[in-house]
This record gives sequence, structure tokens and C-alpha cells, in this order.
Amino acid sequence: MEILKTFGCLKRTNMFYFAYGMNTNRSSMTWRCPGAISFGRARLLGHEFRFSHHADVVVSVGNSVDGVLWLIDEDHLADLDMLEGYPSYYDRAILPVEYQGNIIMAECYRMQPDNIEGHPSRGYLDMILEGYREYDIPDDQIWTALDRIPILIAN
Repeated sequence: MEILKTFGCLKRTNMFYFAYGMNTNRSSMTWRCPGAISFGRARLLGHEFRFSHHADVVVSVGNSVDGVLWLIDEDHLADLDMLEGYPSYYDRAILPVEYQGNIIMAECYRMQPDNIEGHPSRGYLDMILEGYREYDIPDDQIWTALDRIPILIAN
């Protein structure tokens, strides 16, 4: 694969990881996973972006989610598992991601199905928006997801 030829010193334990939420933020990801390599903007196929207080993706045929493709190792994955509350809060799957016209299989976190839609905190949302700006990812999917969350009115 042409993408991997760029990095001739890859270990067998390296894998691709697709981020669509707070791990699109370069400075946060650099702190969490030092040595992870960002490939930049990519697209998760067959899913739709949503919020359940935290970013999530759900299967949705014909839709896609924009985010960032990273190259990580097993240690990074273990750190991300702890951060994401795997396997109780988020599950993980290897899913098709489009990057520069190629389909790449990448690790991706998806929330467990019991979590209902809900608004994120302002700080969390700002971290995601910063990551999207860094990688020139359109933020339409964020605003669409926020618009879909029902507004609860107290009696």
C-alpha cells in the first residue's frame, strides 16, 4: 500500500485508528498518544455522527463521517481503550475508512447502544471544533447532530 511505503520502519503492531471526536484534536492526541502519526482528514463509510453527551457514530447506510486517520501502536490503543471506557462505554471495531481515494481498515470506537442522545459539554465541543479546524474538516456533521437532539422542557 502506497501510504505505508512512506513509513518504512513500521512495526507489526502498528494499526490505523479513525477519530471523529476529541481525538481529532492534534494537541490532545499528541499528549495522549505520543508518537502517533496523523495522516489527516479521512472519512468513515456507512455511519452517521451523533452526540450522546460524547461523540459517537452509528451505522447508517449511504452516510459517512469525517474525521482524522492516525497510525498508532498497541500501547496507544491500550491508552485509548482506557480513555474511551472500552468495552463498557465504547466498543471498538475495525471499519472501512476512505483516505485519499483508498479504503483502509481502521480501529474505530462506537458507543454501546444503551446511550441516548444528549448535548456535550461546552469544553468537550470546543476541543472537537478545534480539531476539525486544524484538519480543515467541515463541521456540518457536528451542528446537524446537535440539531437532532431533542430539547427537554421542564414542567
